[in-house]
Amino acid sequence: MSDSTFAHVPKAVLYHFTPGSVWSAVPTLTALEKGFTEVQLEKRLVNLMEGQNFAPSFLKISPKGRERTDVIP
Repeated sequence: MSDSTFAHVPKAVLYHFTPGSVWSAVPTLTALEKGFTEVQLEKRLVNLMEGQNFAPSFLKISPKGRERTDVIP
């Protein structure tokens, strides 16, 4: 399917931490292998070293503050 087919569908969002996170690499590589495009999947970086995983906005999505969080519309 072309990217224009998905233009009206909300994007899935992958919150991840890289480099160095094996657990974050798994869904990122899976999305790449499955052929997801930027139109279908938005990747957002969460910097664990700066504590962004404990920001109130992130804790609403992942209450335990764990990275590699997926939000599927």
